Amino acid sequence: MDITGMNDTLLLGREGATLGWPVFDGEAAGHCDEDERDGRVRARRAGSGPGSVPGDPGGGSCGTIEERAIGSCSVLRVRSRVRNTFRRDWTEVRDDGVDVATLCFVRRGLLRLTQAGGVRRVAAGELVVTVSTMPFEIDVSPGPGGEVELLQLAVPTHVLRGVSNREVRAGTLVPAGDRRVCAAMQILAVLGGSSSDIPDAAAAQMLEALLPLLGSAVGTHAVTDTPPRLLADRRLLDVLRYVETHLSDPRLSTASVARNCGISSRYLSALLRRRGATFLSLVRSKRLETAGRWLATSSPAQASVSEIAYRVGFKSPAHFSRVFRRTYQMSPTAYRERSSAARTPQSSATHLP
Repeated sequence: MDITGMNDTLLLGREGATLGWPVFDGEAAGHCDEDERDGRVRARRAGSGPGSVPGDPGGGSCGTIEERAIGSCSVLRVRSRVRNTFRRDWTEVRDDGVDVATLCFVRRGLLRLTQAGGVRRVAAGELVVTVSTMPFEIDVSPGPGGEVELLQLAVPTHVLRGVSNREVRAGTLVPAGDRRVCAAMQILAVLGGSSSDIPDAAAAQMLEALLPLLGSAVGTHAVTDTPPRLLADRRLLDVLRYVETHLSDPRLSTASVARNCGISSRYLSALLRRRGATFLSLVRSKRLETAGRWLATSSPAQASVSEIAYRVGFKSPAHFSRVFRRTYQMSPTAYRERSSAARTPQSSATHLP
C-alpha cells in the first residue's frame, strides 16, 4: 500500500475545502480575512471560506482549521470555542463522485453525526466514521472545558477497507480507551499541525504505518461482514458503489458504469444477471431506496418532493411520483407524512446500526 503515489486532489472538495467538511453554519458571527498558506499545510481562520470556523461575537477569532494533504489522504485539525455545524448534501455527493471514508477523532468537546437516517453521539476520546457517498450533518459543541478539538483523517474507502478487512459503514464507532485510537490521535496531531516540520516523504511513511493500526481499530468495532473474496463479487460491489454514488446523474448507463469500473458492458450485464437483476431495475430500485430514506428523514422545508426526485436522477417529479406510487402503493408525500408520524424523539436519536 503506497499512499504517496495517489492523487492528492481526490480528497479535496470545492474551493479547496477538505471533503467531509464542505459547508459550514456557525452560531457566532465575526470575520477574519487572514489566510495563511505554507506549502501543503493550510490554516484557515474565522470566516475565510468553506470549512472555516466562526469568530466569536466580540469579533475575535476563536478557532482555526489546519489541513495537510499527505499522499492520497488528508489530515484536518479543527479547534474552536463555539458550536459549529458541517454538512455534506446530495449535490456534493453527485459533483465530487468520490468514495472516501473519514475517521473523525474527538479530542475535546462533543460531536453529533447524522447520516444514513440515524444519529451517533461521540464524546471526547472516541472515533467515528463517515462516508462520502451519502449526505451527512455533523454538529460539534464545546465540552466541559469550553473547547472543541477534532482530528479528521480522510482516506480512500478502498484503502481503509483493505487494512480493516471489513466493509466501511457510516457511524462505525470506536469507544474511548482504545489504545490504538489514543496513539493515532497523538500522531495525527503532529502530522496535521501547521507548525509541523516533518517533511512530506516522512509524513507519508508515518501515515502508511499508522493506517493498519487504525484499520484494526475500525475493523474490531465494525458490524458488517468481511468483504467478498471472489473476483466477480468484488466487481459487483464496485458496480453497486458506483451506481449509489452517481444516482443523481440521469444519464447513468450501462456503458458509463462499466467504463468507470474497468469492466465491459457485457460483463456488467452478466454480473447483474447473477443477482437476478437488470441494469435498469438495479438503478430504479436504488433511486427509490435513496428517495425513501430522504423522504423519511427530512421535512418539506429541508427538501421538497421535486428536489428529491431530481437529486436521485428522475427526469421529472411526475415520473418519480408514478414510479414511487407503483412501488410503495402511496405517494411520496403520503410516505413522508407516515414516516414523520412514526418518528418519536426516542427513535430519532437512535444510534446508527
